[in-house]
Amino acid sequence: MKLKAAALALPMFLVSCSEPRCQHQRAFDHWLFQQTWFIAETPGTENLGAAFGDTGGTLFVPRKIESFNYCANGRTLHVSYGKYWKHREEWSIVELDEKTLTLQFQNGAIYKYYRAGR
Repeated sequence: MKLKAAALALPMFLVSCSEPRCQHQRAFDHWLFQQTWFIAETPGTENLGAAFGDTGGTLFVPRKIESFNYCANGRTLHVSYGKYWKHREEWSIVELDEKTLTLQFQNGAIYKYYRAGR
């Protein structure tokens, strides 16, 4: 029995060790990033795109994720969401300035968001 338990534990150990270690080392201006972004230059609830805080947020477009956590390594966001945060993705910040944010999602889709009132 002990051998079976050890054999089952080894794959679990290997999976947990292979996850990326996120140091939260940002290569972007977090003050620009941490806010509400819109899918059009005109802000409004019908144009909500995404909202980012220090370590989490909400995504409205391209799909609805009510709550996610993220950790940043460079310009890559390691995102987890869903029940028990079991869904994981990597999103890349392609461009970030005072007016726009461009994200590339894990599936290759690229979306441009606009900052409100700037």
